[in-house]
Amino acid sequence: MESHCSQEKEVASGSDSEASNSTGNGESEKLPSYSEQCETISPLLRPTLQSGDVWYLLDLKWYQQWQRFVGYDKWNNMNAGEESSRPGPINLSALYDGGCTDKLKEHMVDELDYFLVPAVVWEKLISWYGMAEGQEPIKRHVVEQGMFVKHCRVEVYLMPLKLMLQGKGEDSALTRQFSRADTVQHLLDVMKEMFKIDSETECRVWNRYISSKSEEIAKMTETLMDSGLYDNQTVMLEAKNADGTWPKGESNYGLLSTSSSQNSNLGRAAKTDGSLPSTSLLSSRSSQEESGAAKASASTAPSTASAESSSSKSSGIFSRNFWSLGGSSSSSSSSTRGLCGLSNLGNTCFMNSALQCLSNTPDLTHYFLRGQHQKELNHDNPLGMKGLIATAYGDLLDEMWSARSSVAAPRNFKYNVGKFAPQFSGYAQHDSQELLAFLLDGLHEDLNRIKKKPYVEVKSSDGSNDEAVAKEAWENHLKRNDSVVVDTFQGQFKSRLVCPDCSLVSITFDPFMYLQVPLPTNKKRKMSVTVVRSDLSVRPLQLCVSVPKSGSIGNLLEEVARLCDMRPERLVLADVYGCRFHKVFKNTNSVSNIMDRDNIVAYELGCPVAATSPSGKMALLHLYNRRERKSMYGGAYKPSTTTISMELFAYPQMLCVSREDTTTHASLLSAVLEHLRPVLRQPRSANVPSGGTLLELAKDSEVPMNDDEDNTVDDVAHGNTEQAMDDANEDANQNSSQKDAQSADSDLFSMCFINTAGTYEISKLKESISVKLASENYISLDWQSDRSLDTEEMLTPERHASLNNGVKEPTKVLQLEDCLELFLTEEQLGEKDPWYCPRCKEHRRAFKKFDLWKLPKVLVIQLKRFSYNSFWRDKIDAPVRFPVEGLNLAEYCSQKENAMYDLHAVSNHYGGMGGGHYTAYAKNEGTGEWYHFDDSSVRPINPEVIQSRAAYVLFYTRRDAESSEASDDSSKE
Repeated sequence: MESHCSQEKEVASGSDSEASNSTGNGESEKLPSYSEQCETISPLLRPTLQSGDVWYLLDLKWYQQWQRFVGYDKWNNMNAGEESSRPGPINLSALYDGGCTDKLKEHMVDELDYFLVPAVVWEKLISWYGMAEGQEPIKRHVVEQGMFVKHCRVEVYLMPLKLMLQGKGEDSALTRQFSRADTVQHLLDVMKEMFKIDSETECRVWNRYISSKSEEIAKMTETLMDSGLYDNQTVMLEAKNADGTWPKGESNYGLLSTSSSQNSNLGRAAKTDGSLPSTSLLSSRSSQEESGAAKASASTAPSTASAESSSSKSSGIFSRNFWSLGGSSSSSSSSTRGLCGLSNLGNTCFMNSALQCLSNTPDLTHYFLRGQHQKELNHDNPLGMKGLIATAYGDLLDEMWSARSSVAAPRNFKYNVGKFAPQFSGYAQHDSQELLAFLLDGLHEDLNRIKKKPYVEVKSSDGSNDEAVAKEAWENHLKRNDSVVVDTFQGQFKSRLVCPDCSLVSITFDPFMYLQVPLPTNKKRKMSVTVVRSDLSVRPLQLCVSVPKSGSIGNLLEEVARLCDMRPERLVLADVYGCRFHKVFKNTNSVSNIMDRDNIVAYELGCPVAATSPSGKMALLHLYNRRERKSMYGGAYKPSTTTISMELFAYPQMLCVSREDTTTHASLLSAVLEHLRPVLRQPRSANVPSGGTLLELAKDSEVPMNDDEDNTVDDVAHGNTEQAMDDANEDANQNSSQKDAQSADSDLFSMCFINTAGTYEISKLKESISVKLASENYISLDWQSDRSLDTEEMLTPERHASLNNGVKEPTKVLQLEDCLELFLTEEQLGEKDPWYCPRCKEHRRAFKKFDLWKLPKVLVIQLKRFSYNSFWRDKIDAPVRFPVEGLNLAEYCSQKENAMYDLHAVSNHYGGMGGGHYTAYAKNEGTGEWYHFDDSSVRPINPEVIQSRAAYVLFYTRRDAESSEASDDSSKE
């Protein structure tokens, strides 16, 4: 791309790269050079996060535009400093939800939708570029999460809470947003102010986590996150009566953070109806809950001592009547153990799905409900979590299997997970398999029977004595890792590496906890592309092209040209965003740079793209359409020298013109008008006859002068003076119509050179000044009226037949066996993860192959449905057929052992990347029936629906494990 410097000298008067910048708020500051901006900002971008610091959100597209302008990336700074790359005022409209400046769009991702900058960077940028009119900065604080593992992060999404006053209905609740680091005292102060309650009045704050239940939040210094609140939670404020009494009566149950406070309140925690508060908030458990046989007391709750003693006594009590509680249960009605939903605490469906699958894994659940974990807690393991994860999980299982309630709130469990894994401490959506992996690892370390791990050396084999090497490797593994998780979930891989240079073979035997199997998919990718012809009388065409996932933009354009019978060398591909060109791709770019949600447009030029190179004779015009920005009152902002009161609309266009022939304002205007003629829509004037656009009428009214002169002379010669006068008047009217039409055309819009984002004017195009075009030029057409342009014609493409099959890949039913075979197929390591060959003394892209050597009791299989890179994310929705009963892995396992498995749980994911919803299917061991667990909802299902395209993580139990568990039960009884 050529510089616009010469262009500025020709067209603009006194325009300079360091001129005052126009801002949306009327302020201006002298803009440093692009190199000075880069040097100033670069060292400020990545400071260490400190709790309480202020950061700001930028639209990623604006930030990338700024990077191009200042040459931030040294490998891509050839066009740095060009006025066409200037980003203009900071625009955050793409981050707001529906234009509401106090609410962000959901499911946005850092460095994919937005970019975070510290306050010092924001202050610099806002002083240089200003902000778009009518927008507000998006200011966020750094919060500290975790108790033992401290982790700071910028809290992008605030916590919305529904606030209500005691005595009022929930429909009267008002929603306000808070930081999760805010204290309960701050929440109380805000509610007092909202409901106009005197600051000196004593009040209580209640957490209404279920419509029929409320719990007092008593510790005012606690953060909102630590208090157990979650997104869209209803919080109630209760003000003390004038006589000193409370409208709700004395508090009998409260949410306190310390264990001593919990224990001291446990004795008075029973409600008048005999029910207990959620045990996910209390560390002690009741004897009724543990034994499943004791009768409930209607008036008093068990003491802390009895609760603790029951925990130890419950070990070994696990008979067949455990699964169904009749008249002797603590529940007033007969119900089945394990059929308990989990409250969604705010985007925690991923956690609920994983928990329900584990809850219905018999071996692990039996272990916890017997209280065995209490005996094996390893509080001193430096790799563990001080026993808190195992204790919290055990408490949650107790509640889920007590049959006392149909819904449990896993707040205490989530709180403890967040202490050690801060990524799960917030309320963002996560992956159920990631939570599962963390939980199994955490349970293993908390329950590791090895108190002091010895050093063991990892040995490799050349394949001559696999049996002995595998046995020794497993024994060495057990010397350091011995827990119920190892007993239940861990198997052993045989891993074979072959050096491609020296052919060295290295075989190791490694433990695994789950299989992550890929899905065999098409190597091609389907993409939606809109084609805009050089002749705008042809409506745009939307089509679907299929290109290799590793292909180039050139491959994509060749396919577009084939489907549309066009010449690929005349096509340019662009990402159109916000009525502007966000990115114009080169043919050598990879299609992986294009995301599925991008609006991709292929423009046909009137000449080969190569002709618009800096050495070519043609110039490429990028035409943006702009109109006056309307104010909130329906008028227009008053134009000024410091505010650009224009906004983009309609599709941008591309046009090729001759650089030699287009040297004046008139020639440029003529070329643009000729290109836009098919989409012009003009009202008729008194001087213009009906029928056609002004430009068409102007062309149709041209009459050859020689013919007119001959006719006039003939009429006079024959004495027909009256006819000659009529002809002369007609010629005058035609000439007047032509001039009026041409004048009207020139008044349709004005033109100016702008930056690539369309937010900054470089220079006005004037009739009196000559024009020198660069190889690429960004020009705005500032329309007097947007009604002059037929935007419906421009924005409504026709559908190509290629869309009939859909943009997504055709549905192909996969088999689980195909996934396993692909997982066990030999592959070569990538360039970024080579293997160090001990013989070559170099890193090599070795050939690697897995084999299953030892199978676990419970086999967890993750179907790798998600794939992504820096630019592209995708989910494979193809249905996978997997056996519900009788999965035989004998042919995949090197050892001769029982390899027959039956399915007992499935974690499902619905939706796409960055969002969606998780549920679980699980088989209840007591009833032998399948159930659908969808957060708090639990319902029976037909096993036929289990094999769906939503299946994500599969849980299988080995048949010999079931029989051994049954015999183990009888021996313990």
